Amino acid sequence: MKNFWAIPIFILSIFVSNKELNAQTLNLKTETRLLEITLNAHHYSKKQMDDELSSKSFIKFIDLLDPKAIYFTSQDIQLLKAYEKQIDDELKGRSWKLLDVLIPLYKQRLTEAEKGIHDILSKPYTFSKGEYLSIDTTEHLPLSEFDEDLKTRWNDHLTLIILNQMYNLCSVDGQTNMLTKETEAREKTRIIEKRRVRRIIDHPEGFENYIASLYFDAITSVFDPHTTYMSKTSWQNFESRLTSEELSFGINLDESETGNIIIESLVPGGPAWKSGQLNKDDVLLELQWEGKASVDLTASDIQEVEELMNQSNRQKLNFKIKKSSGEILTVTLIKEKIDNDDNTVKGLILSGTKRIGYIALPGFYSEFENLNHGCANDVAKEIVKLKEQKIDGLILDIRYNGGGSLYEGMNLAGIFIDEGPLMSLKNRDGKTTVLKDMNRGTIYDGPLVLMVNNASASASEVLASTLQDYNRAVIVGGNTYGKASGQIIIPLDSTVGTSSKQFDKANSPHGFLKVTIEKLYRINGKSAQLKGVKPDITLPDIFDVIDYKESNYANALPYDSINKKIIYQQLPALPINTLSKSSQQRIAGNLAFQDLNKFIKAYSGWMKAPIPLYPPDYKKYNDDRQVTLKTLKKSWIKPTTTFTVENTSYENQVLQADPYKKELNDLLLKRTRSDIYIEESYSIITDLINSNNK
Repeated sequence: MKNFWAIPIFILSIFVSNKELNAQTLNLKTETRLLEITLNAHHYSKKQMDDELSSKSFIKFIDLLDPKAIYFTSQDIQLLKAYEKQIDDELKGRSWKLLDVLIPLYKQRLTEAEKGIHDILSKPYTFSKGEYLSIDTTEHLPLSEFDEDLKTRWNDHLTLIILNQMYNLCSVDGQTNMLTKETEAREKTRIIEKRRVRRIIDHPEGFENYIASLYFDAITSVFDPHTTYMSKTSWQNFESRLTSEELSFGINLDESETGNIIIESLVPGGPAWKSGQLNKDDVLLELQWEGKASVDLTASDIQEVEELMNQSNRQKLNFKIKKSSGEILTVTLIKEKIDNDDNTVKGLILSGTKRIGYIALPGFYSEFENLNHGCANDVAKEIVKLKEQKIDGLILDIRYNGGGSLYEGMNLAGIFIDEGPLMSLKNRDGKTTVLKDMNRGTIYDGPLVLMVNNASASASEVLASTLQDYNRAVIVGGNTYGKASGQIIIPLDSTVGTSSKQFDKANSPHGFLKVTIEKLYRINGKSAQLKGVKPDITLPDIFDVIDYKESNYANALPYDSINKKIIYQQLPALPINTLSKSSQQRIAGNLAFQDLNKFIKAYSGWMKAPIPLYPPDYKKYNDDRQVTLKTLKKSWIKPTTTFTVENTSYENQVLQADPYKKELNDLLLKRTRSDIYIEESYSIITDLINSNNK
């Protein structure tokens, strides 16, 4: 059982391996200078690095290096602050001091921390009744608070981790006295924390290059949240996530009840599948990249293991596993390009009083070398299959869809709109361009509901706002994220323009810059930037209390609008008020939504409550949350009686020939039947169809 109130950990970025870097070791001064040139030439805001931006970059840099404020001392910060306003000079090549001072100092502090972890955790931990820690103190500290004693910060940090481990260990075996797990929890904490430090010191990119990458990220972050520095492998990973294929081992992971990382499933045709040696429920013991030290996965979580597996795209990785028979063996794999089921469009039929097609689209992927093969084309094909099944309406689900290819977002809108403008772009020079649907006609012109939530962003917001402005769909769910900007990826090279085709990316000696070059606007002239897209019908959502939105970033681009008048032909207004009233009545009487509202209210209180540091009190603190969470889960997993879920005839034929795909499909059908948001969206589109028939 996982502790619901998990303590956040410092997430490492993905970078290239030592082997790759040996062939292209970065010249940090040159890379820094090229970064400044590229930012100055292409970023939307036309910001110039000055002392103010230097100071912001410096503060962000320290935060990236030491997010829990457990490595640097107050004296260290004072020493480093002497260079706080010199980053702009370093970017322009006038000086070079900060990294020369910081890199050896940081490595020294990490080495000391490694020893300190061993010393602190070599003795039994003591807990005092009545002690609490404010949640705010577990977040990033401003530089002004570094005068707090370093040992106190370490104690708070380790206490929370140990308590969390003790609670999880008790949850596994049903033990009620957390103190009986102190020794085991302390040892797991020691392994976790020492490995965290060692991953930085022995980073595959090389310690200096890794620190420089954080330095570049700190600089780009002050321009806007979506402008980032990327190493070559980071760029490869980013590009693959935008397509329907990715380099992968073909392994999906899960965590067992005992806390082991196990193989949950294998992707057919992938390297793991073809090895013939790995199976579902094998336990991962160690991972070892070619030529590197083996990493013990004891006490690891899935996130840590996946980060380790993503450190390279080309090298061999040795998987040391334990079979259910007890046999231990090592399997060597190399990533291959295989189908990414997470980005595969699948249509289902929700069959009740009406037959409604349902398509979930988790990402806007595109094949860069074949623009006719992307998610919009795949959705169109799936709609054709659904229309053959005589559907009465369609639900398109883009919840948790963080965007991707803007081109695909526009193409997808064009599937549902006959012709006309879709959106506007404004570049750094203030020039506005209207983008239109150039393909007359639609693939589907029937009743349509678009499902969104707070994690629907970028291209998802383009689609939602366009369909809303045309009155083409009923937008259902939560307010979207609020990102209305466009980015391109260009190499760091002073001779290269905005077109990446002018440059041989594969042989670049430098990194890349994902840079914001334009802002996006609705056809009514307004923007989703910071504000998001407000749905026509709002449903209760846990995101109501989780502060996850673009406006949280201090350096996010501001909201604005454009005055350019765009002529477009709206469809007749949809009966939103009538549909909304009916939806509200259903939600008020829906036990699952009632439990969700109780959870949202409770969660709001948890976020303000201090964390007790005495084990019996900590156990009660977590048990209370688990009870509330279990109540919510219980009501959510109850299958709906409003409709049944079926595959298309075409998909049924495919599934008959592939038992593995059938197993995955059965899980999909089960999840769809138990999703209260899909159930309510089904009722909304049914009401819409009935209103059209009156």
